[in-house]
Formats: sequence, C-alpha cells, structure tokens
Amino acid sequence: MALYLALFVCFLLLYPEFIHRYYNIPNLLGTYVIGVPIEEPMFAASGGAVWTVAYEYVQGYRPTLVRPLRFSHV
Repeated sequence: MALYLALFVCFLLLYPEFIHRYYNIPNLLGTYVIGVPIEEPMFAASGGAVWTVAYEYVQGYRPTLVRPLRFSHV
C-alpha cells in the first residue's frame, strides 16, 4: 500500500489535474491522503491482503504440522 501511495503521489506530481479530470469527485468519500483519495490506498491494502492468500493457494502451499522437540533424558 505504501509503494502504491508513493507511486500515485509521484504520478500526481507529473499530472496534477488527473484526479479532477478522470475521477467522479461527488462519488468519492472526500478524504485525501497526501492529495490521493482515500479509496486508492484502501484498494491497494485490500488487494494486497487478498493477493497474499491467493498466491499461497495458487502455489499449493499447505499448513504443516509442527511437532515439538523431544529431548531424551540421559
């Protein structure tokens, strides 16, 4: 999310009118983080949360049983 936000801010430095030109301003929540609508970081965070689980599923990772160490008494 932080990387997405940083890249979006850099993009806005190049094209400062982007949000006002291409976003439907009345439909936004009206909260901005460093000039970026709050919906964008929320989208990045939720996408990252879904991707972490989806990646493990697609790669076939499965939980394994971890057995405690047993020490023999001498």
